[in-house]
Amino acid sequence: MVSFCLNMFSLERSGAVSYKMDPHQYPMVTFFNDSTNDEDDSQGFLAIEQFVNDVVDFSSQYGSDISITYTAYNLAGKPSKYPDYGDFPQAFVMRTYGNWWQEAPSRREIFMPQNLGKIVSQDYIDLRFEQAVFPVTISIYETFNPGSVVRIWAGLDGGKWELLWEGESKPYGHTARIFSPPLKLINEAVNLIRLEFDHSTLEYYTQLDAVLLSGTNRRMHPSQRDRFTYGRGAVTGSDEEEEEEEGEEEEEGACATPPPSANGMDDKVFNLDLSKLTLTEWQSPSTDLPILPTPTTNGGGVGEEGGGDKVVRNGDVETSLSEVCDALFKQLEEDSWWEKGGGNEKVDSVHPKQNSGLFGLLPDETLLYIFGFLDLVSLSNCCAVNRHFHSIVMDSLLYTELNLKPYWPWMSPESLTSLSKRCNHLSKLDLSWCFNYCNIPVNFLSDFIEQCGKNLIILRLDCCKFVDNSSVRTITSKCKYLKELTLRNCSKISTVGFEFIADLDSLERLDLYRTTIETAPLVKILKASPKLKHINLGGCVRVSSMDEVAQAMGNFNQELVTIDFWKTYSLTPVGVRALSQCSKLEEVDLGWCLGLSIPGDCMASLAEGCPNMRKLFMAALRGITDRDLLPFVTRCPRLQQLDLLGLRCITADICLRFLNNCKELQLLDVSFCDQIQESDVLLWRVQYPDVAIKWSFQYDGGRSRFFLAHDILN
Repeated sequence: MVSFCLNMFSLERSGAVSYKMDPHQYPMVTFFNDSTNDEDDSQGFLAIEQFVNDVVDFSSQYGSDISITYTAYNLAGKPSKYPDYGDFPQAFVMRTYGNWWQEAPSRREIFMPQNLGKIVSQDYIDLRFEQAVFPVTISIYETFNPGSVVRIWAGLDGGKWELLWEGESKPYGHTARIFSPPLKLINEAVNLIRLEFDHSTLEYYTQLDAVLLSGTNRRMHPSQRDRFTYGRGAVTGSDEEEEEEEGEEEEEGACATPPPSANGMDDKVFNLDLSKLTLTEWQSPSTDLPILPTPTTNGGGVGEEGGGDKVVRNGDVETSLSEVCDALFKQLEEDSWWEKGGGNEKVDSVHPKQNSGLFGLLPDETLLYIFGFLDLVSLSNCCAVNRHFHSIVMDSLLYTELNLKPYWPWMSPESLTSLSKRCNHLSKLDLSWCFNYCNIPVNFLSDFIEQCGKNLIILRLDCCKFVDNSSVRTITSKCKYLKELTLRNCSKISTVGFEFIADLDSLERLDLYRTTIETAPLVKILKASPKLKHINLGGCVRVSSMDEVAQAMGNFNQELVTIDFWKTYSLTPVGVRALSQCSKLEEVDLGWCLGLSIPGDCMASLAEGCPNMRKLFMAALRGITDRDLLPFVTRCPRLQQLDLLGLRCITADICLRFLNNCKELQLLDVSFCDQIQESDVLLWRVQYPDVAIKWSFQYDGGRSRFFLAHDILN
């Protein structure tokens, strides 16, 4: 059932009259009359507050698709735990926190980092509300380790997005809050909202309880929006009261400053749509070339001017950054434009380097090297400078690596088609998060791979909902040198599509997190991939026999370094014993593999066979005892990350053994371990300051004691 907030916001204006509907009706609506004449309702508008109706998409979750604990779908409806603070199974929790995953053996290579900007997000969630409104405020109920939200987007028609707010991740402390930053007012009613998260600064998992969207049925003037109170929907009174409430908001964690720019480019974002402008405006030699602001967060960009707020052409015309980007990429697409003189016949006789100044003295190879450090926006700037720079920017050697994930809000099939003309030597491609709400032509990805994919060694398609069996067949037939393939959350691939992956015999990394792969095609892939080093099977609940998969790994994948079995419930001690044959293993995630509740001697076999273990996650394996963990203390001295969350039977003694014997230990999680007391954790944090010791809890607001999550569930 859809739940809506009954707490209404209202607007105070001289002579204004507001009419509130029955508070028991949903959604909750208030009518505001901006006219001083009560009988004139022509300027009135409706204000609506509503909680999440549906969770459309997300990049990761701590929970499982066959459970309700810690899942994304817990965000639907009204808050269930706020204002309590603590670790609640009824909240939405994502998969990572801090930099631990970036420091683990399974970390992925970062390429084209100049595109990333200062704020880098790791996760997102898309939320749909029942009624489309012009957003005024968005209130995010954070009940554990708040501070990870870094961007808020509004989903527009046609698969486009508009940035409402952006800010850096800032830990807020150990208290629940309603985070309600000031939003940019937009010209379109929306009911799709995306939140982006950066967990890198957080000391532990963040949790969200609910999200409230407050908006109107027509666009507000900024002066009207100023009368709204962010976050709680309270009526704003006098200026003095307004200042006092703003101060309270800052104390509660609401952002009191205007939203910073997206990648330093303000609200005029990098737009790769090629369909808007023509080149006729640029063909006159007297026309001032536009200066395209480079993301200030990247540093060292080309063409920065005035903070990037406006682009001035011919001295008096202001053009949005998105329009300039459209024109520049259209200019890139027209390969022959400069060769034809750019509309100026006299240019034909001019050598390309003549107007390049001192840059004309440099060899083209030197300029290529310099331009290789620029992001795509800066390359567009350079393309508009002169014929020489244009010819350099068009060189395919600048596009051997293409990370388009940071540009997901503005990517379209047309923009990728335009770039394809420069991707003859493309070896690394990241399209993660792109095109999910666009109208994708049939065989769109297949056509691109046919044209540019023959040299690919890395292909990342995380959360790309358009990837299907046909796409996978083309990838596996054309990308014969592929070493890394990530298909996280690609839900349209069936058994037929997964079987095509067995045609790749050079795979070293395969990420199938939350896909529908089953046992038979997975075993077939493993047998055909003797060079495989990293595999992620987290959340693959359709695999009926993970033991059979583990046995195939032990027999055919001796080079394995990392394995993620997160919440794959069919793994038993038989499969773990088979993994001991992979002697190069450095990372194993067995978290929530409930088939290991009675481990027998499988843990001793794993420790003996894999002495190079650096990361070991064993969350919620409640049958594990000190005896099962002791072999890792003695045989795996290089352990760096150890997750023992929810192990009811282990004692403080085994934790001390790890702390004393594993000199490289950096992370130890003993949350919800019944035998571990808070006093033990506090003492260890003093004695071992170089180890991050995690001890999660729940706080019962009605009492003064902490209690464990499983006590609620059982």
